[in-house]
Amino acid sequence: MLSGRELLEYGYKGYVVTDLIFNKEKGNDFRGMEKILDEYTKKYRIFVGAWIKNYGYLKSLYMLGEEEEVRYQYFKENGELVFKQVDLTYEEFWDKEKENEKKFSEIYDEYFKEVRQFETMNWDEYAETFSYFPILYVVLKCKECDLSNKEEVEKEVYEKI
Repeated sequence: MLSGRELLEYGYKGYVVTDLIFNKEKGNDFRGMEKILDEYTKKYRIFVGAWIKNYGYLKSLYMLGEEEEVRYQYFKENGELVFKQVDLTYEEFWDKEKENEKKFSEIYDEYFKEVRQFETMNWDEYAETFSYFPILYVVLKCKECDLSNKEEVEKEVYEKI
């Protein structure tokens, strides 16, 4: 029997775990979502990630035409997940990211200190422990992209999902 960390590293990919946590019996069909994402990845680079309340989440974005990359962090405000630019140097950003990863590892190791059967895990408990919020990133693939329609592109993808 693999530990939780080994399951993710060697036996299963992250989206499989997400598929089980937010399974289609509860109204979430990730296989359908993957078909839609595949359709859009021909034109855009699309990433699906997760923000985990118990340790935070930072995202570094490369903005065309700017000398330095812009750094963002997710915050929970009034029950909504909001994405805001943060004023951090490169070093501060990576120090914070390492700190966040360490906090997540501690929570993860504590949860999986007892060996759990993957097939019989309580995925509602798992989701509650880690407080997952799925996140979709839409990034234009071209080098000289018109970013004026970014919101329209995101809305189009979200509506199909």
